[in-house]
Amino acid sequence: MKKSSVLGLRVFTSLFLVLFVFAQPLLAIESLEVRDEVPIVEDVSADILDEGISDPEEIAKPTSVWNVNGNTAVTTEDVVLG
Repeated sequence: MKKSSVLGLRVFTSLFLVLFVFAQPLLAIESLEVRDEVPIVEDVSADILDEGISDPEEIAKPTSVWNVNGNTAVTTEDVVLG
């Protein structure tokens, strides 16, 4: 092939790829409708505690007893790691 035809093929391919990549999103943006903002209402009727959803009662107010002695601690409850 001649140099000019290779250059023309590269230019055509580059333009095609650029148009293919950017034309579809640009056309999609134009078709979007702008809507008025709708207020978001939060339903807080199912909250567990007044302190917050992220603090369940057993975490916020622990009931297990630990005997701390120096660098060791002993409990009569089951201990779950992790």
